[in-house]
Amino acid sequence: MKLKPKDLTRLSDGFPEKLVGILVYGPDSGHVNETATSIAKGCVSDINDPFQVDELDPNSISEDPACLPDAVMAFSMTGGNRLVRIRNCSDLLTDSIKGLLKFESPVAKMVLQAGALDTRSKLRQLFEQSDQLGILACYGDQGDNLETFIKVTLNANNITADQDAIAYLATRLGGDRLQTKSELEKICLYADDNSLKLSDVELAIGDGGALLFDDIANCVADGNLESLHLTLRRSAAEGQNPIGVIRLTMKHFQRLKTARSYFDNGNPLIDAISRLRPPVFWNRRSQFERQVRQWSTPRLEHALNRLNEAEELCKGTGFPASTVTSQILLGLCIGQSKPYRK
Repeated sequence: MKLKPKDLTRLSDGFPEKLVGILVYGPDSGHVNETATSIAKGCVSDINDPFQVDELDPNSISEDPACLPDAVMAFSMTGGNRLVRIRNCSDLLTDSIKGLLKFESPVAKMVLQAGALDTRSKLRQLFEQSDQLGILACYGDQGDNLETFIKVTLNANNITADQDAIAYLATRLGGDRLQTKSELEKICLYADDNSLKLSDVELAIGDGGALLFDDIANCVADGNLESLHLTLRRSAAEGQNPIGVIRLTMKHFQRLKTARSYFDNGNPLIDAISRLRPPVFWNRRSQFERQVRQWSTPRLEHALNRLNEAEELCKGTGFPASTVTSQILLGLCIGQSKPYRK
C-alpha cells in the first residue's frame, strides 16, 4: 500500500492497526531516518527502550531467518506495544517479510528503512502491492517542501526570516535532510533579535557548507576547470562530505534538466526558469540561463547518470569517496565543451 507524505502526521499519532509494517525508502538517508523515527514514535512510547523495540539488521536475519518471526511474535515484558526496526534493507529481505504475512496476529509492528529502490525492486513491489504493508517514499527536500522545512526549522528555534533569506537558503540547501538541518542550526546563531535578513544568511553560509557545494555545481555546469580544482581542494580541506557534494550537484543538474525540457518544448527560456521551485536566486539567474542553453537534454541525462554512479561508488566500494567525487566532477567539467556521444 502506497503512503503519501501528507499521511505522516497521522502515522506519527499512531501506527495503523491493519498494517504489519511500513517501509520508508529514498536517496536522502537523513530524511528517511527522520521519517522512520517519527513513525516509530507513533507506535511505542520510548523508541530507546529495548523491551519495546527490537533493532535487527539484514545480516542477522540472513544468518538466522528465525530471528525476525521470533521478534515479531514476542510479547513485551513490560506490556504495551512492541516494534521491530530494521535499517539498510534490500531485496534480500523480501522472502522473510513475505513469510511474516502468513501469521494471523503478529504482536509487533515493523518499521523498515532502505535507500533508493527502483521500480524493479522486489521489496518495494511487495510493500506496494500488499494491503498488510505500507510504503512511504522520501525523495529529499526540494521546491515548496524545502521552503516549508526551512520555515518550520527556523520557527522551532524562534527565528523569523524575510522571503529573500528563505529563497536564498532554498537554492543552497536540500539533498540531505541532516545536512540541511545542521546548516539551519548554524544560521540561527547569526540571527539578530531572533530575525534573519538576506545579509545574515549570506554571512552564515558564505564561508563554506552549502554555498561551497553550490559553487562546485556551477563550476561543473560552466565548464570552469580552474575554479573547480580550487573549490574541490577547498571542500576537501574543510572536511565537506563528498556525497553531499554529489547530491547538491545532482540537484543543480536536475533543475537544469527541468528547465531545459520545458525550453525544448518551445517555451521561452525565461518562462522555463521562472517555473522552477525554489526560484533561481536573482544574482545567479544569468549564469543559470547560460547553462540551460549550453547543456542539451542528452548531456544533462548523461551527467545525472554519472552523478548517480558516483554516489553508488562512494557507498558501495572501497575507493576513497573524495577521489571518486573529484574524478566524476572533473570529467563532467572537461566534457562540457566536447560533442556528446551516447
